[in-house]
Amino acid sequence: MSSYVYALVDPRTGLIGYIGKSDYPNRRLRQHIEDALEGTGTPKKRWIRELLVEHRKAPQMVILEQAEGRWRERERWWIAFGRKLGWPLTNATDGGDGPRDED
Repeated sequence: MSSYVYALVDPRTGLIGYIGKSDYPNRRLRQHIEDALEGTGTPKKRWIRELLVEHRKAPQMVILEQAEGRWRERERWWIAFGRKLGWPLTNATDGGDGPRDED
């Protein structure tokens, strides 16, 4: 099973707003959208809901890398890199702490 580190990109600005990991990226994007429409929640959910409701656009998913067994390390690296560059990330943690491996 391959693991991917991905970015969610704001279609209005082209800026990366979230970095995550998934074994099934297309399914994970749908989950992000469904979760955002269910309630206020986290900054990530509010950002995605704003895109969907106010701007009628979904975030775009970009695969940053295929991480195989090192996804925790690589997700942390990408989040740190993005923060260093000033990306407007909505990640609540430094990464690598996903609740399940099959995301």
